[in-house]
Amino acid sequence: MQEYLTLPYYAKAEKIKCFITDVDGVLTDGAIIIDNHGNELRSFNVQDGMGLKLLMLSGIEVAVITTSKCEVIDHRMRQLGITHYFKGQYNKENAFLKLQEILQIDFESFAYIGDDLPDIPIMQQVGLSFAVANAVPEVKASATIKTTAKGGSGAVREACDFLLTAQNKTATAIKKYLSLS
Repeated sequence: MQEYLTLPYYAKAEKIKCFITDVDGVLTDGAIIIDNHGNELRSFNVQDGMGLKLLMLSGIEVAVITTSKCEVIDHRMRQLGITHYFKGQYNKENAFLKLQEILQIDFESFAYIGDDLPDIPIMQQVGLSFAVANAVPEVKASATIKTTAKGGSGAVREACDFLLTAQNKTATAIKKYLSLS
């Protein structure tokens, strides 16, 4: 993370009003577990979830765009309180354009984190893009910033913490979170 803690990246991060994440390979490690009944299971990193909650508490919108239609992801999105959730999106760009229309913010005000080829079209349009450490080379080449953490292992939290720091919102978000109990 240290290598991108420089002024040009901070300037881009200061403008972000909405953070978009993929699921498989980003919020998860990319493994899909299928039980004996054909149900798909995923494992999510709780620190990534906390990062998303802190963004929302700081006033930054959070959205999820995924190709998956897995019910366990639906459940996790409800747990996190994510309302901008687009599942089964094989053309993620269409979902992104719909989100932009809903939120009425310019492309430079979006950040996106991804790991694989379907993420590239959005990454090329947003103001700030992140590739998880284990992303495919094409995604890394399209990213503004490469995280030090792998997908499902804190990469989303790393990106969230960077945005909060750049916007000087970390302390306020933490205070709001701690006052929820």
